[in-house]
Amino acid sequence: MTHALKKLLRRGLSRSFETWRAEASKLGFQRHLVGKALRRLSNIPLAKAYQKWQESAKEVGRDRFVVGGVMKRWIRGLFSKAFKKWNQMARYVGNQRSSNQP
Repeated sequence: MTHALKKLLRRGLSRSFETWRAEASKLGFQRHLVGKALRRLSNIPLAKAYQKWQESAKEVGRDRFVVGGVMKRWIRGLFSKAFKKWNQMARYVGNQRSSNQP
């Protein structure tokens, strides 16, 4: 056999091997997915419980965020009222002092 013919045969063999390797890789990934699905199906109650827990955790997080915002606005309102009251008292005391001075 000539060198060129051997090279052509090796190239064909190499392509065949690469094709086989790619298909084997796909098959391995598909087996992985099927196995994962079967494991999930065998644990349906556990999967449902986990999903419910995830939903509850998200809801608790949203609730904490909303309550935190409400509390911040409420506290700011209290600070604002306290400052206004202090300002009124300071003006009142200032006016009293200025009216008592000769």
